[in-house]
Amino acid sequence: MTNFVYTESSTCYARRMEYLIISRFMAAGFKCFQSVADDNATDYVIKSKSGNYYELQIKARKLNTGETGVCRKGSGRFQVKNPVDRPNYYYIFFVEQINTMWCISAQEYLQLCSRHKSGKNMNQTALVLVSPNGKPRPKFKEYEIKQEDFVKKFQ
Repeated sequence: MTNFVYTESSTCYARRMEYLIISRFMAAGFKCFQSVADDNATDYVIKSKSGNYYELQIKARKLNTGETGVCRKGSGRFQVKNPVDRPNYYYIFFVEQINTMWCISAQEYLQLCSRHKSGKNMNQTALVLVSPNGKPRPKFKEYEIKQEDFVKKFQ
């Protein structure tokens, strides 16, 4: 009998993390609707108890650490292609190993991100939310969110 070793693809990992995050919203009492097509970069639409709707783009990362425990370059970096300022649109960034989520509105993201000015990544943007030591960067502390804060954030 051959030993089967399962290696999770980045697509499977991303989907698994989306389901994990959205299950947290559901546990907090939100109605959650999944986009059939990844149209306009919206993964889910949530409806709060007060009836307001919010669009969510969920981005998750695995921290790739070397033997010393230091994060490899880029593993705490989140990229967004062609972000647009839309009302009620939020990015949920999540790093599983440190169980940390950040919630940043589209408007805030555009103010915080760095943008490639030229080359093959022109107009792509990024935020580096995790420092090389694998800890959340203090600069973004105000955007960290826990499940129990969802109801306050999305009223």
